[in-house]
Amino acid sequence: MLDYFTDEELKLQYLIPKVNNSIAQWNFRSYKGKIIREYFINNHTFSTVEVTGDDTISSLYVSPLALLDAGRYDCVLNGRVLASWRISVRSVDTMQYILTARGQTPWKNTTIRDKTIGLRWSPWTNCDGCAGSGERRRFGFCYVTWDEGSAHCNSREVPIMMRTLAKSRPEEIVVGVCYDQCSDKQPPMFVREQRILVKNGASVKFTCRQNASVRDAVRWEHNDVTVKRNDVSFGYVASKSRYVSKDNRFFFNNIHMPSGGTVRFACTTDRKRRIIFQLVVSPLPTIDVASFIDHIRWMAITSAIQVTVFLILLTFYSLLRSFADETSLNL
Repeated sequence: MLDYFTDEELKLQYLIPKVNNSIAQWNFRSYKGKIIREYFINNHTFSTVEVTGDDTISSLYVSPLALLDAGRYDCVLNGRVLASWRISVRSVDTMQYILTARGQTPWKNTTIRDKTIGLRWSPWTNCDGCAGSGERRRFGFCYVTWDEGSAHCNSREVPIMMRTLAKSRPEEIVVGVCYDQCSDKQPPMFVREQRILVKNGASVKFTCRQNASVRDAVRWEHNDVTVKRNDVSFGYVASKSRYVSKDNRFFFNNIHMPSGGTVRFACTTDRKRRIIFQLVVSPLPTIDVASFIDHIRWMAITSAIQVTVFLILLTFYSLLRSFADETSLNL
């Protein structure tokens, strides 16, 4: 079983044996059991899938991956399955952060009869820091193992009781502290700058680069200060004003700078690509106090004049009514 995240790229290749210059095809069966597809070379029916190759090699590309792309992929030649891959696709948003600097630890394996439910860990990502402390991550994927094999916790091969237990134990992302002294022979860093105009009260989401993988070592900086996932002052949940999301994006919520100004953000991917964001916040509208007082004064004078005129007209109307009544009585 190979573990992937949504929006990543799946690339499968197989060397084709010489059989009358035949070209292989690829078959896909969804784990949900409802989707069965056949992929052929130069067939563009599915926009996210591409098959390339000849009579010596066949390649399948799926990008970007979606949850429905999880399943079994077979390389088939003349009706015979040459190779099979089982692919699991997850959304990183459903995983839970485990921050070791805060003393948090992953959940432990649980064994029920002859089956064990636990996390299968990916390798650590590269350290995102250089010449000092940084952070690295690894991802824990939920699996059930037994004597005959293993399966993802949501697989139909897993008993319902174990699947129900797995729902109460989310898959995890462990964030650890790392120390990496960078070599003096580091390759030159590619730097790009972006300027963004926003209003007060707006929320901004920064992405370090397009088509990035959640496995990339991404470090964020705010006004030249490194933002760490383990840093309590920034946090990692959406209720915070500033935080790094599980897919390595940076969120700056409800910007409050009444006088306006410029905020500097920067991200570095795998210590090779660096993007600098200049966030220019427009100031809130200001009120001229003197003009405002003059406006209120003129409004008061105008209102007083209107009231005076109304009272005069009302008095005049009352006199006319009285005169009319006296005249009618005399007649």
